[in-house]
Formats: sequence, structure tokens, C-alpha cells
Amino acid sequence: MARHLRQPAMALAAVMMALLAAACGGGAHHVAETTSTPGPKSAPSTEASVSRAFAIAYLAYIDGSTEVSSLPDSTAAVRAAARSGGTVPTDKRQGQLLLVALKPAAGVKRGVLLTGRNRAGTLYAQETLSHTQLGWRVTGLLTPDFVQVFVKQSTSTTPEPTGSASAEQSARAFLTGYLPYYYGHAPATDVRADTVALGRYLRAHPPNVPPAMQNLQGQTAGVAMAHSGGGWRALVNVHDARSTYQLTLMLARVAQRWVVTGVSAQ
Repeated sequence: MARHLRQPAMALAAVMMALLAAACGGGAHHVAETTSTPGPKSAPSTEASVSRAFAIAYLAYIDGSTEVSSLPDSTAAVRAAARSGGTVPTDKRQGQLLLVALKPAAGVKRGVLLTGRNRAGTLYAQETLSHTQLGWRVTGLLTPDFVQVFVKQSTSTTPEPTGSASAEQSARAFLTGYLPYYYGHAPATDVRADTVALGRYLRAHPPNVPPAMQNLQGQTAGVAMAHSGGGWRALVNVHDARSTYQLTLMLARVAQRWVVTGVSAQ
């Protein structure tokens, strides 16, 4: 008798399972198809993106923030070179070490010169990139000589070049109007443009400030003067809440005074 009762129950269970499978569109077979569907593919890495990602990670490593194993898209030899090259001395870790420039290294095929800066000074390193079976990789690294970098800067920045005081004063006066203009907080007419050509250029080429930068304020962190032909070149370190970068001002002698004739960002 019990055996006869189990047979209708098993038949009913089979019917319920079939209905459930139909309602789910094929049950386990449908699930297998869903999980095997590939997800969206990420964009392939480019030479520039690999170079920048490595530069940022390398500066974080020598600044004591990460381990050498975190260097992305690099060979074992490059990581070994980074390790043997050492890190920034503790007393020179003044503020975060930031990437301020990446540019091709002169005379080096696929070489990239990276510039890092904190409040103690500026340092340089050089990457070499190659395209491998795995994509773009950093395959060479020249590390900074930290002792020479910071000793040289501390001794060379003490005296300003002779005769640069008035040119530097003109550069700083220009910056008081230019930085608010550069960040989109003031019109070009507020900039002390000492030449007609520069004033016309600033009015015709207003800065295109991204929304994320519109609340930032640029501040002059330091000005270094250097001879440039018969005039001066002012190298200006600028800080804001997100980055540190350099402006270059060109100055010439006009009507017995130094005036800014050109400005560029690096």
C-alpha cells in the first residue's frame, strides 16, 4: 500500500519540476548560458597609459607609500632596479611626492623622462618601454641619485642670479592676476599683460577649466630665475589642492623695465 502511495507523489513531484523548469526558461541550461556570457572588455592599455601608471606608482614607492611589488606593467629587472635605487631620504619627504611632468627622453627610443616634486625639491627618473606579447611594459629604469639631487638643489637655490630681482618682481606681479584667470576666477583684463600681443592672446584664448578644477586656487610656491638670451626665464612652481606643476614665464626688457612676453605650462 505504501509503495502505491509513493508512486503518485513521485509523479506529482516530476510534474512540478517540469513546470518550474518551463517557467524559468530552461532551468539549469539557461543558467549555464548566462554565466558563460563574457562581460565587457576593458580598453587595451596604450604606451602612454602604461607609462603614466608606472610613473605614479614608482613615485609612490620611492616616497615610502607602497611596495616595489606594486609597480604595474614592469619586468622583474625593472622592479629590481627600483629596489636597488632606493627611496627618498626620510628628511626629504616634505609633502607628497607628485608627478608633475612626463615627456620623451631625448635620444632614447621609447624613453620617457618623469619629473616628481615635493616641497624639498624636484627629481627625475627615466623609463624605457617595449611592446611585448603581454602588451606595453616598462623594461628599463634609471633611478634618481637622491643624495646628489637634494644636495645640489639646496646649494644651488640659495643665491638668485645677479640682476634678477626686478625681473622676478615683474613675474610675481604678473602671477597675481594670471593665476585667478588661469583657474577661471577672473577675466583676462585683470591680468597685468605688459605687452599688447600677450594681452590679445589671453583674451582670445580663455582657459578651459574642467568642472572638477573650478573651485581650486593656484598659489605660487616658488620662483627660480634663469638667464634666457638677453632676457629672463622665470620657472614658477604652482600648488593647488590637487597637484603641483610648473609655469614658465618669458621676460624681456621693454622701456627700461622687465615685462612678461609669454607664458606656458609644463
